[in-house]
Amino acid sequence: MDVDNFVTTIGGVNFLSPIVEDAQADILAEGAVGVTIIGGDGPDTIIGGSGNDSLVGLGGSDSIVAGAGDDVIISGIDYGYFNIMYGEIGNDTIYGAYSSDYVVGGDGNDVFYSGNRDPYSHATNSDTFIGGAGDDVFYSGGGHDYLDLGQDNDFARAGAGNDLIHGGSGSDTLGGQLGNDHIWGDDGPDALFGDAGIDTIAGGEDADTIKGGADNDLLYGGNGADQMAGQAGNDRMWGDGGADSLVGGDGNDTIYGGSGDDTINGGAGDDLIIGGGGADAFVLRPSGGAIDEIRGFSPGASPDGDHLVVKAAWLRDALIASASGNDGYTSLSAADITVELIGVDVGTISQDWFLIG
Repeated sequence: MDVDNFVTTIGGVNFLSPIVEDAQADILAEGAVGVTIIGGDGPDTIIGGSGNDSLVGLGGSDSIVAGAGDDVIISGIDYGYFNIMYGEIGNDTIYGAYSSDYVVGGDGNDVFYSGNRDPYSHATNSDTFIGGAGDDVFYSGGGHDYLDLGQDNDFARAGAGNDLIHGGSGSDTLGGQLGNDHIWGDDGPDALFGDAGIDTIAGGEDADTIKGGADNDLLYGGNGADQMAGQAGNDRMWGDGGADSLVGGDGNDTIYGGSGDDTINGGAGDDLIIGGGGADAFVLRPSGGAIDEIRGFSPGASPDGDHLVVKAAWLRDALIASASGNDGYTSLSAADITVELIGVDVGTISQDWFLIG
């Protein structure tokens, strides 16, 4: 294998001198001068120094410890091996390859690029990345990766596999992609995004922004005033605590508001909406013939109780005039809006149920 060609192909890495290269070795770099160490075809143990080092595992299952400094680490490039890499102190850049990697970023603002699956056997190689202090950036590859990004404000983008991403504390931006991903923001106001695949996305203790993707996603807001959107697919959404804004989007969605004063818009599709505790506002918009079902509607004069939100007074009046049903059931239909209120007596309908906006 042409080592120089491999190295210069990855991310435009410029190696430092001197260069140490060995077929199989335990290699220790000492001092503050940056060095380049290239392992061999066997299992290597490579330990960097306090300078800005470039460390390459190459073949075999390697253990690489970068040490202090802003280091570049490249795992072994052969297929079917397992590599362990420690960034330690400094702003490190770490590249996975075709093997499965276990990476601990350490302190500093680290960037990790996960590898892809074996192009010959098509085996999926899974990486584990443990962040630390600092604003870390992670780009997942084709494997089923596990990311625990730790504290501070981190960024992660899932790849083609079914990834598990935990943001930790801080304001994190975490996104899914092709696989069925599990994304958990945890503490801090996070931005969490699904994509293709059936994703499970959970916020945490603060006010999060959560969006699903193209498939049938599960979205959990947690505590805090969350902004949530299901996007495409038949999604299930839980606002939980806080005054949340929940928009179902396309598809037949199920939306649970939770305990706060929520604003809920089912979007297109036949949606089931359960407000929960608090004074909730249910936004009614034209939906192409879809029928929304609202459960737990407890109307009251503003600002107490639940309300239906329409764009104009004439639409409010038209919906009231259309009311039909019986004890425990009220149906309203006008201007391409149809909503069924379960548990509400039709004879109790009032203008006080409505807000214009």
